[in-house]
Amino acid sequence: LRNGDVAFADYDNDGDLDLMLGGKLLRNNMPARSWLKVKLDAPSQGVEKLVNRAAIGATVRLHVNGWVLTRTVEGATGQANQNDLTLHFGLGDYSGTVDIEVAWPDGSQQETTVEVDRLVKITKGEGP
Repeated sequence: LRNGDVAFADYDNDGDLDLMLGGKLLRNNMPARSWLKVKLDAPSQGVEKLVNRAAIGATVRLHVNGWVLTRTVEGATGQANQNDLTLHFGLGDYSGTVDIEVAWPDGSQQETTVEVDRLVKITKGEGP
């Protein structure tokens, strides 16, 4: 196994991350806990194209219960693999709303508040 031959994604859409390791899928079958998945979308910005459609390089900060959880959309991780472009946040026993702050690669910011245990799609420049 080479260094970096691993990729994470919620393969079965049950709210927890599964693992692809050495060509084998390892499903996470832990009991359900709170989670949030954030999918970013950056439609064409005209000639400038300062942000790519997949939002690679964008950072999402989740404010929850006095903590700040941070994830960045990455184009690749390790050698010859790709994690899911949807950002996953495990929230343990937390329930309620969370504040989301997106820092887009062009320097613009966007904020919204959402309930947990769902997939949220945030489109650059659009409201919640």
